[in-house]
Amino acid sequence: MKRAGVYLIIAFSLFLIVQIIWFYNMIPDFYNSLKDAEEMARKVIIKTYLKEILLHTIYVFSGFFGILSGVKLYKSSN
Repeated sequence: MKRAGVYLIIAFSLFLIVQIIWFYNMIPDFYNSLKDAEEMARKVIIKTYLKEILLHTIYVFSGFFGILSGVKLYKSSN
């Protein structure tokens, strides 16, 4: 069980790092597309951006709770 805890910690740590990098790279794209868009398109872009923020938040929380479960499993096997 100790090995499973370590593997969970590694997997979800990498998952969380990738999600943070993905989110960080998404921000400039949003501002560039918003700057060039007209008023009607801005509303669509903002709605799309908010949906993506929601999805990123869910993925970040799943990574965080995955890390916590790995730590709990690792500590319980001692």
